[in-house]
Amino acid sequence: MKKFCCEDMESHIYLRCEDKVLDNGDKEDKPIWYYSDDKEYGIPLADLVGGFISSYITIEYCPWCGKKLG
Repeated sequence: MKKFCCEDMESHIYLRCEDKVLDNGDKEDKPIWYYSDDKEYGIPLADLVGGFISSYITIEYCPWCGKKLG
């Protein structure tokens, strides 16, 4: 399993690998996503049409502990 910077990040992250889901959590409850194909952490944005996740805002620091990600 991937190591995280803090326990809060580990409990609030949704792991995504291309079209495969790497965790069993409910993605709607996870505010931070990890996109393994891009090796980026991000906050997902809902598309205006259909409500599907189509893009995300990349983040470089953990919102809980402040450590640099990646």
